[in-house]
Amino acid sequence: MIKKLLLIEKIIDFHKNNSALPKYKLEQFIDYKKQDYKYEDIKSNKQITTIIQNSKKHDNYTYLKLLSLLAKHSNTEDLSIMITNIMSLPLSDTDIFRIMKKMRQKKVHKHKHSYGPCPIYISNRKKKVDLLKHNILPILKKENFKLKRYLDFGCGDCKLTKEYGVSLDVKAEDIYGADLRKWFNYETKKRKNVEIKFVEIEEKRKYNFEDNFFSLISCFMVLHHVKDLDFVLKELNRITQMNGYIYVTEHQTVSNTERMLCDIEHSIYEISYREHSDYHKDFFSNYYHWIEWDIIFAEYGFEMVKGNVLYYNITEEPDPTKKAWMLYKKIKNLK
Repeated sequence: MIKKLLLIEKIIDFHKNNSALPKYKLEQFIDYKKQDYKYEDIKSNKQITTIIQNSKKHDNYTYLKLLSLLAKHSNTEDLSIMITNIMSLPLSDTDIFRIMKKMRQKKVHKHKHSYGPCPIYISNRKKKVDLLKHNILPILKKENFKLKRYLDFGCGDCKLTKEYGVSLDVKAEDIYGADLRKWFNYETKKRKNVEIKFVEIEEKRKYNFEDNFFSLISCFMVLHHVKDLDFVLKELNRITQMNGYIYVTEHQTVSNTERMLCDIEHSIYEISYREHSDYHKDFFSNYYHWIEWDIIFAEYGFEMVKGNVLYYNITEEPDPTKKAWMLYKKIKNLK
């Protein structure tokens, strides 16, 4: 169903009167869709070499983004050596991620610092609370909308869920988290002393919440891992009150090469930081751009309220795995 919504002609028709999307950006988006290359699955273990090969056929954009991504997670002093090895040796993605780990360890030893298991990931977590508050509160105040109950959907370890709710002036007893019993590092038995109401959910089974229960639901980098998006969005519509909100953060991919960049960053965290070399056996990803998310959410009873702003061109976001926030309001119940 989702794929049918995102046919090129449907994208054009949906956004033809969208004043928030300049015509030339929509044209850029469509052009990238039409000239796209084949997506190489994460299980192939050769997404990095595929991006390099694709960039030679097209342009240097994704190649430069790939270099930026690798530099972000490695010892940049040795980055040129690693790139030379990638270009000259038949290295798999896993080989490269392990080289990156050794590079970081060398840097830590050289400077005698201890950065912990995943310094970039940890440092970004706290920023999410301030960004959520900054993005949502002015809108709620303008609409004179009072949050009653808040749900952090796909809350992972739930360690930030209470902070999210408190930052939005939600009472502690009305802050909820929901997630699967186990998903990679996250599992229910580890969710202890989180000071929220945690509810375990199952795939394709109705969530244990009443209809129209939540004023706000957040989905932080969750939806691209959902296998049955149709079921999940129907449930999110059901448990969101009328005129309630869903706050979403997601990667913003236009092409298959950008999708592979996002897969690569997931792989870096799981292999290079956490040493889960076989995680890809259960890994699932399906990325969309906000141009597409607007269409998807509209189909499930929501309308776009506000989101982050693109740069002049659709591919200019500085982060190699481009991320954005989007806020949607529920405007109708589904049958």
